[in-house]
Amino acid sequence: MYIDTQWLRKLLAFLFVTFTLSNFWLTAHAAVPWWHNLQLDWKPFTALPTIANPNRYQWYWDIQERSGNGTHKFFAQSVIWNSPGKFLMADSSVTPVFVEASTNLSSIGYATSAAMARWNNPYDEFFLGSSTGLWRFDEGQNQFVSVWYWDWDPTYIVSLGNAIYGRVGNCGSQSGYHVWGPGGSHTFSLACGTSDIWGDPISGNHGIASRFVRVVSTNLSIVIVDQVNGGGGLYSFDGGLTYNTPVGVRNDGLELYISDFYGYSGSNIIVKARSYGIESLFIGPLGGTLYPLSFPTNTLIGTLFYSPSTRLLIAGDATSTNLYYAVLPASDYVLPELQIQKGIIVSWPTNYSTATLQDTTNLNGGWQEVTIPRIVVGDEIRVSVPVDSSHIFFRLLLP
Repeated sequence: MYIDTQWLRKLLAFLFVTFTLSNFWLTAHAAVPWWHNLQLDWKPFTALPTIANPNRYQWYWDIQERSGNGTHKFFAQSVIWNSPGKFLMADSSVTPVFVEASTNLSSIGYATSAAMARWNNPYDEFFLGSSTGLWRFDEGQNQFVSVWYWDWDPTYIVSLGNAIYGRVGNCGSQSGYHVWGPGGSHTFSLACGTSDIWGDPISGNHGIASRFVRVVSTNLSIVIVDQVNGGGGLYSFDGGLTYNTPVGVRNDGLELYISDFYGYSGSNIIVKARSYGIESLFIGPLGGTLYPLSFPTNTLIGTLFYSPSTRLLIAGDATSTNLYYAVLPASDYVLPELQIQKGIIVSWPTNYSTATLQDTTNLNGGWQEVTIPRIVVGDEIRVSVPVDSSHIFFRLLLP
């Protein structure tokens, strides 16, 4: 069943009842999360500009959000090899207006990664790993300021909350693992042929390996490890280093190979996963069943961004500006259960007291409001509906 997001807050439940004089049968949607039945209304995302890519290098948008402290803001950096790309900012919104910053980006080389960290101000700042080391965006000067310069091998970074953890590849004099902190602090561990790195901005835990960390509140983070081995990987909460719980399973039964994810609410996550070379997006509880988010294309998804403050989800092709967006429902949005008894009495929870009950005898026809007075019994709203048809449909609408 397709539900346009314009009506998402309208449509709450649907019930079909068939009955005879002696008995009846019923089928109802129980109270379940919206992703069990919803098809999101994806639309092209045109707020970020087209970027010239004559050599067809793989690139993507690295989008960061400052939401924990300071003014809420989006930062978008194009990551494309051998090109400075573009850097833009926008106020956080479901319809952000990105403005390109007139910065010294061309002197940086090319971007490799981005992160947000608390540095010298009481709010998170935007940091850029690049082919010329580590840079911090100074919003007062509207310029990138060099934190650590190195133009021999590219630098890749992640956030530790109030510090930056990074790696430099190959086998040069600065290859290995770095930690930079405010006030000029810098530690370095020499290593050759470094691998991927990960860092948790809440616990400060960090290390080498292919792990993903998403912060889902000011004091809760999720870490996923071994996401491409063993069909899905394992996870831990709060930056812990004990991984013994599977991430989940796809509702279609296919293998789950996670390549990125975001925390949605509580233990629910948005997952970018692939199967047989095709990537798509899923949502569901950690350790449970993950449902598809009806992403409009079957391709490799390079750009993925979710904003917890606005519920804006952006995703797109890895090698072009083919981006799409959708605004997810609130995390507490569920399909409540309609109950029915002989008579017929239709009931639903009192926390949906503003809902309007409608009925029809033909799904191809119009819905009519049931104007029969309601009564409240305990935590239920009840309506006694006289029925003179062999079948009837009910639904609830929110104003």
